[in-house]
Amino acid sequence: MIAVTGATGHVGNALVRELLNRGYKIRAIIPPEENIASLSDLNVEIYRADIRDLVALKEALTGIEGIFHLAGIISLTTGQSELMHVVNVKGTQNIVDLALELGIKRLVYTSSVHAFSEPPQGIPITEETMIDPEHVMGAYAKTKALATLAVEEGIKQGLDAVIVFPSGVIGPFDYKVSEMGQLLLDYARGFFYYVDGKYDFVDVRDVVFGIIAAYEKAARGERFILSGNLLPIKNILYTIQKVTKRRLKAFKIPFPVARFASLFSPLCQQLSKKKPRFTSYSLYVLKSNSLLSYKKAEQILGYKPRSFFDTAKDTIAWFISQGLLRRPRFN
Repeated sequence: MIAVTGATGHVGNALVRELLNRGYKIRAIIPPEENIASLSDLNVEIYRADIRDLVALKEALTGIEGIFHLAGIISLTTGQSELMHVVNVKGTQNIVDLALELGIKRLVYTSSVHAFSEPPQGIPITEETMIDPEHVMGAYAKTKALATLAVEEGIKQGLDAVIVFPSGVIGPFDYKVSEMGQLLLDYARGFFYYVDGKYDFVDVRDVVFGIIAAYEKAARGERFILSGNLLPIKNILYTIQKVTKRRLKAFKIPFPVARFASLFSPLCQQLSKKKPRFTSYSLYVLKSNSLLSYKKAEQILGYKPRSFFDTAKDTIAWFISQGLLRRPRFN
């Protein structure tokens, strides 16, 4: 029996689907009040336990052979720093402690490329790049760096663990509509505004392949970057136009204007109950060094990310199947 935390999330439910396809028996560890719609059609054991609750988590992990730990809070806005720390850092520490105590054979922790301290522009981020919580930008990145170091400390104590670092995940099975999924939805609906910038986007199915390959093939203590395609934001527009065969109406916002607007994002989110398009962190990411190398994963795990066109086409088709988009004319 394999445990998956964060199983209702975008990567989590896609991972569960592929694990089931490969014959694994899955225990999905779900917070008590979590909606499980993304798992409703799957033959999995649902176990209600909060990773912050050490007693409940120990019960959930008893009898488990391996763990895929994906549970965490992702936020590009302000106001969730304390919750992110408790869930992302202390929750991960609980997983590490119990994996050691219970003698669990293998743990794969899904971190983030944001855990790495960013080198100067032009220098690629690799698995050897420093992880230092004091030299990352934003609360989310800091929690992922701290959690990663907690796993690596567990490895020093004898834990058989591997750590993977996805970039910006996008793709089908996005039931909760992630930050990246909302971006694609907004673009595909045909009217939006954007700023110049670029980021690395990776298909959720490729991330799942890398996570499972790390579980099955990787040596204890290894790190693997699971990145995809480094794309200017404008190229995403062109790709979606090609997929949908629609001319999209896009308006470029000068970066200083977007930066000024980001100052009001917490208030706008509070009033509208919607995620703001521009935040200080999201703007930072678009201008940051997103030059990532997946060479190690390619060589050891057989990892090979697909084209962004294929990801966009399949994601739009999935959103259509969920009633979130009108059907375009595909190529």
